[in-house]
Amino acid sequence: MISVLAEAEKNTNNVMEKINLNNSPHMNQITKDEENSKTTPPDEQIQELEWGTQLDEDSDSNASPVNSGMQEFLWFLRDIVIIIILALSIRTFIASPFQIKWQSMENSYHDGEYILVDRFSYIKTEKLSEYPYDTTVVDKLTKVFTVMYNNTLAHLPIHVWDPKRWDVVVITPHVDEQKQYYIKRVIGIPWDTIRIKEGKVFIKKPETTGTGEFIELKEEYLSETNKNGTYLPHGVTEDEFVIPEGKYWVMGDNRQNSADSRSCFRSCLVEKSTHFIKRSDILGKVMLDFGYIQIFKKDEETGSLKMQRPSIMYPARWFDHPKDWTYSELEWK
Repeated sequence: MISVLAEAEKNTNNVMEKINLNNSPHMNQITKDEENSKTTPPDEQIQELEWGTQLDEDSDSNASPVNSGMQEFLWFLRDIVIIIILALSIRTFIASPFQIKWQSMENSYHDGEYILVDRFSYIKTEKLSEYPYDTTVVDKLTKVFTVMYNNTLAHLPIHVWDPKRWDVVVITPHVDEQKQYYIKRVIGIPWDTIRIKEGKVFIKKPETTGTGEFIELKEEYLSETNKNGTYLPHGVTEDEFVIPEGKYWVMGDNRQNSADSRSCFRSCLVEKSTHFIKRSDILGKVMLDFGYIQIFKKDEETGSLKMQRPSIMYPARWFDHPKDWTYSELEWK
């Protein structure tokens, strides 16, 4: 009888252990996971598999080397195109570096000096003159960019500032393919009347200010050699010039050695030549002067360039140079 009771108690304990085990949180979690896996839609499982497979493909070392190389080449071409567009945009709209290659601005600026021209200040969205040169790669790119600009951005209403009297500017008069860029000083602005007489420069007062008398310019930036030395070239008979709207009168500070508005930038005998420079042909105002350090010297016998010990020909003046001027006698009352 005792053995029967013991056996019954043992069976009861086994049943209770199974019930407790089935009711434990761990078993409930396992059961739920199994149920979820059984009830997950087949297409959802495929999507998860495909997503995981795509990650594996991204890092697959067995990818075709031909496709990988072509992709890198296309990326390289994309970067080159972006760099070219950015470079042309900066040179056209922000700032451009130049080296002075003549003596027409002595003693204000010297042959060989490096300058940075501020183009942003003169931004005005009007059509640029057609670029006439097609020799180098830079010429071709500039020509294409000019056409693109005239067909797109030129129609936007953007206008920052206009050139002011006495600004030192870089211009493109389009008279000589070998000399595309000139550095000059703005003397007359639209509707001014300029008179050049007895080696001096005069500007007429507006009629609204009184009698319209001519005021002599005291050009203190001129060297002693050039003071009272502003003359018109042979063949130019008139001595008074009324500047039309949208045009400017410019001259170099070295009046005895400068091709400027007086000579129509080359010769006034050439057909369609003009004394005036158009607003769209003024690239920008000289902003920075980097000076000139000579590293190479031309061998007089062979004509080749040889490296030498660097010598400072003209020290950098940065912002401290005669890039503009102010005259109290032209402040109309």
